[in-house]
Amino acid sequence: MPKFCEACKSVLTKDTSSNYVVMICHRCSKNYDGDPEDSLIISNFNPTSDIDTSMVLALAPHDRVNKIEKMECSCGRKYMTQVVIDSTTSYTCDNCDVILRGDQKK
Repeated sequence: MPKFCEACKSVLTKDTSSNYVVMICHRCSKNYDGDPEDSLIISNFNPTSDIDTSMVLALAPHDRVNKIEKMECSCGRKYMTQVVIDSTTSYTCDNCDVILRGDQKK
């Protein structure tokens, strides 16, 4: 797909509000259908550095999707919430602020 309008040579902008990729010229209002390559979005998301794991671990005990494991916490609670982030297993308590790594499991 051309990146410039064939009629007036202006830069085309991508519009996806209609669930289709349409390239629009804002100068002469001409529309061009996008190619499949135009639907690709460049991303440099790095899951290990772009996720605030402390916030995930703090909220994990209140997320009903996470697995509850029978293990005793230092506060006396008989279970902890299991959380897996980037193949690292952690256990959090909903009663206190204890967070254990998988290798610290009692």
